[in-house]
Amino acid sequence: MKYFFFLFLVSFLACQQRAPDKIFPSPTVPNSLKGESTISLSREEYYDKVLGMLVGSALGDAMGAPTEMWDRKSIAIQKGYVDNLDEVIRERSPEGPWETNMPAGSTTDDTRWKYLGIQYLITQRQDSLNPQEFAKHIIDVYQSQISEVGKSSEYEKINRAFAQATWLIEWVKVAKPFLNNNLIEYNEKLSRFMGVK
Repeated sequence: MKYFFFLFLVSFLACQQRAPDKIFPSPTVPNSLKGESTISLSREEYYDKVLGMLVGSALGDAMGAPTEMWDRKSIAIQKGYVDNLDEVIRERSPEGPWETNMPAGSTTDDTRWKYLGIQYLITQRQDSLNPQEFAKHIIDVYQSQISEVGKSSEYEKINRAFAQATWLIEWVKVAKPFLNNNLIEYNEKLSRFMGVK
């Protein structure tokens, strides 16, 4: 259970139908180091690189989760040099871990955002991505998660379901006016985002 979420993410991504041609176009990447105008990657190579980036990012999030939002001096005093996974000793929060005092390998909303983005992207055609659809996806996921709150009478299950829904609340406040093309309200909500006044 020590690396549960990290292993879950790797398993989820690796077990998805390996249809990189459906998810990723054939990329052409500039290669200024060799002086060539471009290099081409196969869809399989591109898929593996994106998967590696996501797994590496989740690992980085898991390493940083115990000290997220700390300044460098506090990290040095309390942890020394962070070079491995450590327990996440902090309260459950929308922007942090979903549980209080999580085991080493636990992640924050940074990884949840990547998962949310992947959920959206793997259902889309490459030539039809649009920000309004992603805003709708955020709202739909939030509504799905908030509907779980009332499905239990046990305090801890309700509390957990609520925590899992509230991590998106600030984003929903911004996504709704964006989706409705209400740029005045969108700007107002964006300026108050995560407590910014």
